[in-house]
Amino acid sequence: MKPTTTTTKQYWAIVLLFASLLAASNIAAKQTFTVSPDPATAKLVLTSPPGERVVEYVLIKNVAGFDVRLKIALEPRLTRDIWVFSLPEGNEYKLPANESIRVPVVFAPLRAGRYEDVLSIVDEFGYGVRLKVLGESAERCILRQPAEVKLGPTPVGERACETIQIGNPTSDVIVVRDIALRSISDEFTLHEVPELPVRIQPGEYIKFVACYKPTEYTEVEKALVKTTYHCANTVSDTDPGKVAETILYGIGDANLCRMKVRELIELTVPAGEKVCEKIVVANNTDRVIILGEINFEHTGELGLEDVIALPVRIQPGTEVTAGVVCYKPDGSMAETKGRISYTYLFENAAHRQYTSTVVHGVVRREQCVLRQ
Repeated sequence: MKPTTTTTKQYWAIVLLFASLLAASNIAAKQTFTVSPDPATAKLVLTSPPGERVVEYVLIKNVAGFDVRLKIALEPRLTRDIWVFSLPEGNEYKLPANESIRVPVVFAPLRAGRYEDVLSIVDEFGYGVRLKVLGESAERCILRQPAEVKLGPTPVGERACETIQIGNPTSDVIVVRDIALRSISDEFTLHEVPELPVRIQPGEYIKFVACYKPTEYTEVEKALVKTTYHCANTVSDTDPGKVAETILYGIGDANLCRMKVRELIELTVPAGEKVCEKIVVANNTDRVIILGEINFEHTGELGLEDVIALPVRIQPGTEVTAGVVCYKPDGSMAETKGRISYTYLFENAAHRQYTSTVVHGVVRREQCVLRQ
């Protein structure tokens, strides 16, 4: 009578229990089969990119001289990306005397990463082995390129440079077709770019130099390095290839590229009285600054008076009084705030720049003193 599924499961449960009891009592079960690769000295390694499948085989040979029933399974089944293929129902196999079986182990990762599991092989007498299975998955044809590179800070007329390295961390040969600089100015340049197209072998890299040389005082400018590439021998005439990008940040010398104003003006006065303070704008650079606009966002208690005629040229190393800010509280509010905004540029420069001053008006409360 053919055993039922339940009886079969109970049978192998008893076998596995017997095997564990043998191991606990240090009584070795007689070897009935051999495994290649040998679990004692090696492990089964499978390598595949995400989304693809690879199959490796484990060779099991019957050395007992008689038929042996085997239980073959991945235990404890740590991942679903590795599995055993084409086994009979229940993962049981009857291996005739002196014959061999090739057990296919499949690795089909959905994502890049490292996967591990254990292939358990146990016979009906309690002899068994456990073979470690390792799956390794890396993206195919992916360049490793920095997301951003900072160049500077650097004064006007001087050059700041950095080396950009593009690496191939995959197992494929990568062909770089083009390395292009996208910039609205000539202040960014690329140097020592290898002759293209160039092949990058697995684990190797290429490099080139990116530079920034500002022609006017600017705090930060941007450019883009765009690298186009493909896997060797896997591209057609219509394939646009893949793209990797690096943002370049050109940074000017912050100490040389700003018009100097006070960050905060505080005005304190009793209600009903008025207090004023001069607005001084200084040019600490070595170029002429053109002050083009002054705007004041404020409440009715604050005001801007005697504003200088604009635009005005401020020579290097000098300062001008751009106006007077005043505060005359009526006592309805304890304090108020405003902001003076300045728009300026350097002579013969195209880029406008901005800075501001915060104005804080506070009502000073007179103390009431009783005299007798």
